[in-house]
Amino acid sequence: MPTPGSVPFYDSQGSLTADNSNFFWDDSGDRMGIGTASPGYRLDVQGAGNFAGPVAISGNLGIRTIAPDSSLHIRGGGMQLEALANPTTAPAVTPSGTGTHSYTYYIVALDQNGNKTARSPAATTVTNCPAPPNNAVSWNAITGAASYDLLRSADGGAIELVQNVSGASHTDTSASTTSYPVPARNTTADFRIAGKLSTALRERQGLRCQGRWNDG
Repeated sequence: MPTPGSVPFYDSQGSLTADNSNFFWDDSGDRMGIGTASPGYRLDVQGAGNFAGPVAISGNLGIRTIAPDSSLHIRGGGMQLEALANPTTAPAVTPSGTGTHSYTYYIVALDQNGNKTARSPAATTVTNCPAPPNNAVSWNAITGAASYDLLRSADGGAIELVQNVSGASHTDTSASTTSYPVPARNTTADFRIAGKLSTALRERQGLRCQGRWNDG
């Protein structure tokens, strides 16, 4: 039954109940506890959390400190940024139909923010194809990728975008393609800082980045 500090809710049986150890309001301190009945902060969460959308913080953010004195204050531990792995194998292509055209395919993986990996190796060029083609293209999925840009070169021409797809296969029947700036490098783990962060400071603070530091 609800007690002082309980946040009542209806359970699956339609009965009014509470779960103080997981959801508790400390009225005297104006504090909300999730996963605790003894919140020590305005919002005290004990356990893992997940935010699927953007999170805006108007004050300083502290990691392993409750008294951050900078926009981002990390104490001890370290920091790791994980990039998407670059595609290392070429797509597989199964052509259909006959004609006089040749096609070469590539993929680029994108993360949820639209950052891109480097381009994959080229698939073996398929020849004697019609235009537009009817080529089934598949590739190895990249862990963490939100989508893929399927690229092609027709008859040895420029590499252009066929389609952005969410899965790891696509049948190319496109009569036209879109100009595509081929990424020069993997941008999925760029770490941008306003100002400069010296190598000595990185080492002293124990920061670690899988990817690329960008101090601009």
